Amino acid sequence: MPLLTVYTPTYNREKLLPRVYESLLKQTTHDFVWQVIDDGSTDGTKELVQGWMNQSPFEVRYCYKNNGGIHTARDTAYRICDTELIFGVDSDDWLVDDAVEKILHCWGEYGNDDCVGIFAKSMYEDGTLISSEFPADIHTATYQEFKYKYKIGGDLVNVFNNKYMKATEDAPVYLGEKLVGEDYKTIQLPDKPLIMLAEPLMIKEYQTDGYTADVYNCMFNNPRGFREDYRQHIIHGRFLQPLIRGYVGYISCCILIKDGTMFKNVPSRLMMILMAPVGVAGYIALQQRRKKANKSRIS
Repeated sequence: MPLLTVYTPTYNREKLLPRVYESLLKQTTHDFVWQVIDDGSTDGTKELVQGWMNQSPFEVRYCYKNNGGIHTARDTAYRICDTELIFGVDSDDWLVDDAVEKILHCWGEYGNDDCVGIFAKSMYEDGTLISSEFPADIHTATYQEFKYKYKIGGDLVNVFNNKYMKATEDAPVYLGEKLVGEDYKTIQLPDKPLIMLAEPLMIKEYQTDGYTADVYNCMFNNPRGFREDYRQHIIHGRFLQPLIRGYVGYISCCILIKDGTMFKNVPSRLMMILMAPVGVAGYIALQQRRKKANKSRIS
C-alpha cells in the first residue's frame, strides 16, 4: 500500500484534468494513489478518468458523487482515503516533477504518528512564489502557529496525516449553497506539529470561473457555510487574529442572512457585544468591495 494519496476534487473540468494527470506521470516516483473526486460532473470526466485507470503506472481511483460543492468533495476524499498521507491538487493546478518524492522523503526523515503533516510552498508557472517565505530557524509548527504566529500567508501546500483530518468535523451542507472554506476543517486540527518543507511543490493557475477569482460573491452566495467557518474560528482559535476574524465574519454573515439568534451559538456573548460594531463595519466593507469587484468584472 502506498503511503500517499493525491486527490483531485473536480466539477466539469474535463479540459484541465489531463494537465494534472501529465504532471503525475512525470513524477520521479509513482508510489502514490491518485483519487479523483467527481462532484457531479456532466461533461466527459468519468470516461476520461476511466481511460487512465487501465494504463497508468500508478493507481487511479474514481469516485462520483452528487454535486455538493468542493467542501463536500474534500470531505469525501478524507473519508475514503486509506493511506497515511493525503494531499489535495485541484483540477487547475499541477505538480513539479519531484513533488511526490520530496513529500515521501520529508515524511520518512521527520514524520511520525504525532505529526499532523507537512507545509510546503506553491508558485505560479513563471516561478513567482504565491506563499510567504518560511522562517529559516523554525522547522516545525502547529497549523495555527504557522498562520498566526509566524504570519505565513498565501496559497500553501498542505499534506496531511489523514487520521487527523478524519477526526475533524465534516463541513456542513446547506440547500442552495456550494462552498464552505477549507479552513473549516484545518482550524480544528490539534495543537500538534507540521513539518515545514520550504520548497515549492505545486504550480497554480486560477481560473476566471473559480472561487478564488470571485471571492467576494462567494460569501454572499454561501452565507450559512461561511458563517459556520467563522464560528469554527471562534471555537478553535488559539490566537487573537483567528478569534477576531471569527467574530467579525460570524456577525457579518448573521446580518447577511438576517439571523437574530446570533448570540446563542457562540462561546462568549460579551465578545459578541464588543465585536458587534466591528462586525457591522466589516459587513458594510464587504458590500462595497463586492460592488467594486463586480463593476470591475463587468467593465
